[in-house]
Amino acid sequence: MLNITVITVCYNAKSKVRETIESVCSQTYPNIEYLIIDGNSTDGTGEILAEYSGYFNIRIFIEEDFGVYNAMNRGIARASGDYIFFLNAGDTLYNKYVLEEMYQYIKEDTKAIYYGKICFISSDGSKIIKDYAEGKETLEEKLLNGNMPCHQSIFAPKELLVNHYFREQYKIRADYEWLFYSVTRGNVCRSVPVIVSNYDAMGISGEPENAELLFYEEKQILDEYQERYKQVVQYSNMNEVLMEWKVLAQKHLFMFQIMNQWVELKQKNICIGEYLQKKGYQHIAIYGMSFIGRRLYEELANHVKIEYAIDKNANNICMDICMYLPDDNLKEVDAIIVTTVMRFGEIAELLHKKVKSSVLSLENIINELLMNYPD
Repeated sequence: MLNITVITVCYNAKSKVRETIESVCSQTYPNIEYLIIDGNSTDGTGEILAEYSGYFNIRIFIEEDFGVYNAMNRGIARASGDYIFFLNAGDTLYNKYVLEEMYQYIKEDTKAIYYGKICFISSDGSKIIKDYAEGKETLEEKLLNGNMPCHQSIFAPKELLVNHYFREQYKIRADYEWLFYSVTRGNVCRSVPVIVSNYDAMGISGEPENAELLFYEEKQILDEYQERYKQVVQYSNMNEVLMEWKVLAQKHLFMFQIMNQWVELKQKNICIGEYLQKKGYQHIAIYGMSFIGRRLYEELANHVKIEYAIDKNANNICMDICMYLPDDNLKEVDAIIVTTVMRFGEIAELLHKKVKSSVLSLENIINELLMNYPD
């Protein structure tokens, strides 16, 4: 039988990693090598990993790394399996028969790349089965449109990963580049009707602040590889104008997700204003006065003092509040809440150069409240 290497990379995943490990340990397939690569976590993850150090097929490595793909490459270099499968901390195999079911397909052609379905878990806990193979587009056309099978559904021959490691200059889309590279060199990809994993949609690539980086990396990769598919490019939607539309569509999706979570808070009678009071934030500023910013202003008005708002369109906004442009001098407050759904890191860096106030993401506040009050 083939030996399958499962690799989990993690960092500060104390609340998630045990469930991931147990899903691998419960597999009925006998020939599993399990590598866990931890980036020297500081939250107690290491203590949980130590509990599994005696398992005969688990090898644990705790060491500094240079990002998720560097950690994945370290796993590839240590793997001895014929096939490699990556399962991130927080994700789990769909059931205990997954690897056994995948083997039944892999054994028919041990040179091909295989991918199955995933159970996509949203931030509200809802689940939906997603099948990348659906639709009339070919694999090449889907790749040219920026789409790929979920990485937590892909089983790849070790030799293909060793011959072309993940390019670490990409922080989010190195797996996309790897698959594109493999396909352009004629490697066969086969879809199989197996639900492989429960996929946590709130991973790094799903975070709003990373959306623009995701699309930037995607364009770099497409610029490199689409010349190999000139016959497909004429049907592809990937051009400058539609790339902008993709970014806008993703932005609106993130806005919808945040508002959906906010409604969930209201249904549980949880108030953001009361949360800010408990944190000691009495004097607040709001960054971003679009739809979300205005709703936040209305909700906080009876709980904290909103000193001013910041918006790039400040000169055209008519509200009963002092408005500033992002480049204006800002006065100190207890906290500035950023309501924009993308580029939080960039905005926070800009604000920290102007004030010493805490800079908070509305999305993170909502997620923290939902985690503290799950039921």
